[in-house]
Amino acid sequence: MRLFLVASTGLLVLTALGAEPAVPADDAASLKVVKYPELTRTVRDLQGKVVVVDFWADWCINCKREFPHLVEMQKKYAKDGLVAVSVTVDKADDEEAVGRARKFLRSAHADFTNLLLDEPDSVWGEKLSAKTIPLIFVFGRDGRLAGKFDGEDANYEKKIEPFVADLLNK
Repeated sequence: MRLFLVASTGLLVLTALGAEPAVPADDAASLKVVKYPELTRTVRDLQGKVVVVDFWADWCINCKREFPHLVEMQKKYAKDGLVAVSVTVDKADDEEAVGRARKFLRSAHADFTNLLLDEPDSVWGEKLSAKTIPLIFVFGRDGRLAGKFDGEDANYEKKIEPFVADLLNK
């Protein structure tokens, strides 16, 4: 598997190539703490699937409002090759925030890969060319970045689901 960071007008963009998800079925709504290189390996291991990577945080109201749509999409399209990966950017050393994130994932029935990115905001912000969350990346079956949605564009019903459904039909 190969991970590519592609420079586009001076910005780095995460792209991925790879295989299957790393969360066992009996470990529903778990939260694994990772560094950036492990995040990229996780995503690139999913090549052959359409992958939605949703960056969120416990303190982000818009993120949490949209998150149930990610769960619904995973259930609706998993049979067609969709894989959801959630990545919280809450501080790994803030036990209360991590606890709230875990509780949120359980209550949302997020039984897919859930990661906590243990990196300063400046690291993931620079590597992902991110200025805000929610931030959603969609990768095609070829492992390449197909779409990036942030701010007001991070709307599952109006923008992301139709985009994903189109990719799944290709």
